[in-house]
Amino acid sequence: MVSMAGQSRYADLDGVRVHYLEAGEGAPLVLLPGLGSSTRCSWGAILPHLAPSFRVLALDLPGQGDSEKPVRIYDLDYAVASTARFLAALGLERADVMGTSAGGLIAMATALEHPDCIGRLVLVAPAGLGRDVNWGLRLTALPVFGHVGAANWRWLVRRSLHWNFTDLSCISEELVTEYCRVRGLPGAQQALRSAMRCALGFRGLQPRLVLCERLAGLKQPALVVWGRHDRVIPVAHAEVARRLIPDCRVEVLEDAGHDPSTERPAVVARLVREFLTGADEVQGPGVQGPKSKVQGESE
Repeated sequence: MVSMAGQSRYADLDGVRVHYLEAGEGAPLVLLPGLGSSTRCSWGAILPHLAPSFRVLALDLPGQGDSEKPVRIYDLDYAVASTARFLAALGLERADVMGTSAGGLIAMATALEHPDCIGRLVLVAPAGLGRDVNWGLRLTALPVFGHVGAANWRWLVRRSLHWNFTDLSCISEELVTEYCRVRGLPGAQQALRSAMRCALGFRGLQPRLVLCERLAGLKQPALVVWGRHDRVIPVAHAEVARRLIPDCRVEVLEDAGHDPSTERPAVVARLVREFLTGADEVQGPGVQGPKSKVQGESE
């Protein structure tokens, strides 16, 4: 379900007008959506659960959602620079950042490039921990399939969302409509194709986007949340994060896929509150604890 919670606002990033949703009060928490998504698609379900505890700033990076889409190459460097400019534009000297999928990759890269600006990290099934992604995404690196993958055909959007969830009831008409709307905006498909070409190849994630060799340099504590049944990026990558990020807590949700923020928003929000505020909450079912064992880890 796509919640309309939060006030739509805009900021200027060196002449590019970007959209973000703002809700709540308190310590700032910046949310970065996934590839081909938007603030409402990625965070609509969880935003009402986070707003009572944080000043939530859910950003559509340039090329995404309701932000402007200049004709350019949408690579990781541009996304990182835009994230840092957003913090500066809002007068935030330091903020916690939560990113999902490609947004998690951007969050990690921003923390590495601008360590003084980023507090703690929440990484939901982040890209960047290995090359493995599903074959549907790999095909989008090819010219014809890239055009198809960026299309806003309703039946195709609905079918592609099956990769994200174990509970298909999460694929509401409202969610499909929002994905179709943002992909139908002027320049949206061109921007998405550019981002897919920069990020993906037939062998998976582009090698330059795999951050494993740099993760020892992360100074920020990180919470990594993954769905056990992720069919987009393997849950085994959670063990890579646990092993390579110096201060890392891993939580694997047993009844979730690639998008646990939508599929299990209350559970993910509780984990985020506990991690960012240091307040222990009663742990519910379907969650493994800190430094938990993940699929692929030896006994």
